[in-house]
Amino acid sequence: GGGADGGRPLTIRLIAVDALRGCLLRDGARATADERALPPSLLRLPDAARWEARLRTLAATLPHVEVQEGPGRADESDWTFSTTYRGTLSRAAPDGPARALATPSERQIDFELLRRRDPILWSEEVTLFESELDDNGVASLSARVRVMDAAWFVLMRFWLRVDGVLVRVHETRFFHRFGEAFVLVEYTAREDTFAALAARGLPTEPRDYLDPNAVVHTLTITQQFVDEIAVLG
Repeated sequence: GGGADGGRPLTIRLIAVDALRGCLLRDGARATADERALPPSLLRLPDAARWEARLRTLAATLPHVEVQEGPGRADESDWTFSTTYRGTLSRAAPDGPARALATPSERQIDFELLRRRDPILWSEEVTLFESELDDNGVASLSARVRVMDAAWFVLMRFWLRVDGVLVRVHETRFFHRFGEAFVLVEYTAREDTFAALAARGLPTEPRDYLDPNAVVHTLTITQQFVDEIAVLG
């Protein structure tokens, strides 16, 4: 229902299927465009050409095995699951939930408040999806939420490590201070190739990139912006 002023309350949902829609491709490009976040580059493994040649050899000897050329099944989705998903935002409407619009903001999340040791009233962490990329690394989307007396905070993080190729992180932070009329949504994209990490004197072994928390701040920021959205619309 609405608030005392008749406004429609904001609903924020984190839905794995909606996040994965951002990985779908059409004619080699992202099938769903994001108004703000830049589309992640599509990656190709160094061994891809060798694998394709091996598949063609197999197809020649086994008639029931088909290898598609050009924009076939392999081009219908981003195999790294890279997504710029920033939540499913909606408001109640008579004919069903309506999309809630966010607007660019100059405000900043109050990280000083978040660093305070205020009692945490409720917290939870959930993995929305995870893949080992056929033993070529890891891709995952997770979310952590905590509620304090003064505010609530959510961190949703997409984490990608393609061994020997690239490390990528997309983070969306939701922040609301109780009593304020808006929610802030901060999006930060970071990534580096392993070659770029080596050039900066950083480790390049996959074992050095197992914990996103330990390495995220060493990666290069490629995009960052803040939006705000009214609690009642």
